[in-house]
Amino acid sequence: MAELEAFAAAARGPGIIPWEINGAAIEEDIFIRAVSQTGGQRSLSVAGCRILARQFRERIETREARARDRIGVSRACPFDLQVLVPIPPAILALGHDHPTALAWLSRHWGISDLPRQVILRPDAGPGRRQKAGHGVLGYGFFTAEISPRPALTKIAEAWPGLKFHLLPIATD
Repeated sequence: MAELEAFAAAARGPGIIPWEINGAAIEEDIFIRAVSQTGGQRSLSVAGCRILARQFRERIETREARARDRIGVSRACPFDLQVLVPIPPAILALGHDHPTALAWLSRHWGISDLPRQVILRPDAGPGRRQKAGHGVLGYGFFTAEISPRPALTKIAEAWPGLKFHLLPIATD
């Protein structure tokens, strides 16, 4: 039971992946999209498009800075894959949409982003009678892909005294 409690504590984190972002590239992309509107659809001048792109960049950078400030402080997410199977800094530096980063996520996590709406399930039960001194810990979450099975395999290797079961429920 102590190992289960230790795992529950170790699995908590902010639920954030600290990807490196390129603010200048984001700003330029937004500017190009805004200024490229043709056929009378663009209502901003070129200077206005530049201002809009700068404002987007500043908001994105501010949001990312606030998120990074929660790393090591927040424990809001009860099952944080970035805490349990961390993405290496060299991969984080590539950015969330880089092919190498996506390949790493696929190979090590089985999904391309953190699970969403992660909750600790108080109703989790063993499904059968369990031995004295044993406990059950259940999580619920959503993923865009099928499941984080590779991550769960790595987590199980790191916590050999625990048994892990993944019960995917398809929602259509």
